[in-house]
Parts: sequence; structure tokens; C-alpha cells
Amino acid sequence: IAAAHTRYGVACYAADSGERLWERRDLKMAQVISIDRNGRNVFVGLERRSARGLDTNSGEEIIDFRGVSAVACSQFADIAFLVNRCPDKGTIVGPSTKHTIACTSFAFTATAFSRTAVAISDVGGPVRCLALADGRELWRTDWEPGMHALQLSYVEKPRMFAAIIWNYQK
Repeated sequence: IAAAHTRYGVACYAADSGERLWERRDLKMAQVISIDRNGRNVFVGLERRSARGLDTNSGEEIIDFRGVSAVACSQFADIAFLVNRCPDKGTIVGPSTKHTIACTSFAFTATAFSRTAVAISDVGGPVRCLALADGRELWRTDWEPGMHALQLSYVEKPRMFAAIIWNYQK
């Protein structure tokens, strides 16, 4: 799945041949893309519009996430982190889970899931790790002023989160 911000929209390409399988030119200004753990759905966060859920096989829209700007999916379970369009809060949602998380700044920058927790980065703020079961904060890492995590990922062995940190004041 590829997305261009201003011109071409969102498209899906075959991994083995590069053949374009489908294209959605109506979905411009993509900000973030996430694929569910089963590979059936792709979620596209759009600038100044609600996030969309698309069928990965056809590109057909399956859901319009009203009031949500981005969707980050867990690779381990049917659970996601939804970033509200008013980006001062997000929600961890799953079949038996719903926890609202307040942002420590004005927006979230990155999300990564482990089997039992989610790490969330705030613009100009910390990376926080929250328990999926009850939403409580397990730990946080505060950076020096002027820094934040641009990207987060989870490594199954040795069970650790990794971050790319950026000093946005230099």
C-alpha cells in the first residue's frame, strides 16, 4: 500500500510484480497508514478529514471513522489506537477494551503495540507505555526539551520498544 500526499491518492501494489491492484485517487493528503493484523483492512489517516478503512483486496471503503484522524493497529490482537480529530486524546479499543488516553501536548506522533501494552509518543513530550488490560501507565520516558519520538516499534525478542528520536529545535 502506498500513499501520496497531494497528487495520486492511495494505491495497492502486488509485492511480487509491482502491478497496481487498485487505486483511490479520491483519498489525497494521507498522513498515516496502518494495516490490521490479518491483512484484510488498511486504515488511512487523512489531513483535515476522517480516517477511512479500506478492504485491502479491492480498495473499497468499509468504514468512515467519524471524528478519528488516525488508526494504529496491533499486530498481535484485534485492538487499535484511535487518534481523535481533536488530537488531545486517543482511545485504545478492542473487543473487550476501551480506554481514553489524554495527550500530554497537542498531538500524538507514533504508536507501537506489544502483546500486553501500547507505547505512545506525544509531540514534544514523552513516550508512555500503557497496559492494554486497564489503560494504566506502566512507564514513561521523558526526553530533553525540544525532542520527541518520531517513530516507535516493538521487537518481540527481547520484548522491547524502540524509538527514533528527533531534536526538532535544531
